[in-house]
Amino acid sequence: MTERSHITILRELLSELSIADSSRILDAGSGKTSLSTIISCFPKASVDAIVYPGDERKINTIRKMQSDKVNVVELDICDTPIPAHYDLVVAHLLLGEASKFGNAFQALLQNVLSIQSRYYIIIDYLEDPKVDADAIRTYCDSVDMKVRKYICAENSEPQVWDDFIGTHNFGFLIERYNTGDG
Repeated sequence: MTERSHITILRELLSELSIADSSRILDAGSGKTSLSTIISCFPKASVDAIVYPGDERKINTIRKMQSDKVNVVELDICDTPIPAHYDLVVAHLLLGEASKFGNAFQALLQNVLSIQSRYYIIIDYLEDPKVDADAIRTYCDSVDMKVRKYICAENSEPQVWDDFIGTHNFGFLIERYNTGDG
C-alpha cells in the first residue's frame, strides 16, 4: 500500500529541518496523521496540538494516541492570538477547513502565518476550491517570508470530498527571516 501524497510531502518537508532546531512545534488544526508523522520525525519535541473548540472527532483521536509529547489546545486560530513562540508551525490539510468553522481561507492563512515561528509547513489539496496555493505564495512575498521549498504530488488514489476530488496535494516549507528574537 502506498502512502497518500500529503503524508509523503509532510515527511519530505519535515526532513528539510534540523531536529536540534525543532524542539517546540505547533500542529495547527491537528490530526492523528500529522501528529504521528511529526512525533516520528522529531521524537524529542513537544507539540501543541490546536483543534477547533468542541471538534470531538479530532480531540478524541489525539487523546487515544496517549503521547506525553502532545498538549491538546482547543481554540479558534482566527479568534485567539497565539502568544507562544514555536520552532515550527504545521498546517496539514487545515486551510480547506476554514469555512467549515465559519472562517475565511485568507484570514486563516494570515493568522497561521502570524504565529511566531521560524518555519511553517502548509499542505493541502490543489483541487480544493476553498484553497488557493498562489495566494499563499503571494502572501509570503508580501511579508518577511520566503518559500524554501514547494512540492506538488499526485495521489495514487484520488480522495473524494463533498465539493472536490483531491488528485494532487501541494506543500510549502516557508521560512520567516525576522522571528523577533533580536
